[in-house]
Amino acid sequence: MIERQGSVRRFVSGVPLVLVVFLAWSGIAHAEEEGGRSLSLSLETGLYLESGSERQRTEIGPLRTRPRYDFAGPLRPDVAIGITSGADRGFAWGGSVLHRGNWVLREDDGDGRRTYGTLVEWMGLAEYRIAPLGPVTVVAGVRGGLVTLFPGDDLRDRIDELEDQGSSVWSGPRLGVVAGPQVGARYRLASRLALRADVGLTWSRVWLQRVSDTAAGVDIRRHAHVNAMRSRMALGLEVSF
Repeated sequence: MIERQGSVRRFVSGVPLVLVVFLAWSGIAHAEEEGGRSLSLSLETGLYLESGSERQRTEIGPLRTRPRYDFAGPLRPDVAIGITSGADRGFAWGGSVLHRGNWVLREDDGDGRRTYGTLVEWMGLAEYRIAPLGPVTVVAGVRGGLVTLFPGDDLRDRIDELEDQGSSVWSGPRLGVVAGPQVGARYRLASRLALRADVGLTWSRVWLQRVSDTAAGVDIRRHAHVNAMRSRMALGLEVSF
């Protein structure tokens, strides 16, 4: 059973990487077909704010509870690396990996905070670029993809507690989805180098647990997920090939 869980865990962890590699390969292939289009590699760091709620549902026989915990996260840094196929004007698409670090949430009532673990977003993107002011390119687009949460601290304690109770609970990375719009600008510093600035808003959902057990003939189900809205500002560099 442990060997099987390890195989599944490796598979789940590898899915986002395969997605990003596929997006990069698609961008390269398209760039080669279009000839005049380019491939860009970007590195940026940002600051983000978030708010949302953790929603739980527990069913023990006929008894049901649905607690909800609203939160607001502190201003936190992140870092992203991306690859994009496209020229200074027109449509472009690609993929990016955004590392948000340790996911810390503070409850709105101020009574406590929760630390869930390391949060990484694996996103595809589609954007449109116009260049109205010479070296400046204005960009508007959408991003969306998968979220991977590697459990730590409070979430890891919750998992360990369920395992100690004999529950069959998945202990590997948690998955989720993310999507939202983004606008920005690129300022051409040299023929292949540009300064980039972006502002974006995303909605995401991460599934924390889904447990179904039977104890003394009583069905027990525990579900939990987190919905979050994030606003983000970022600065970085973009290199074209």
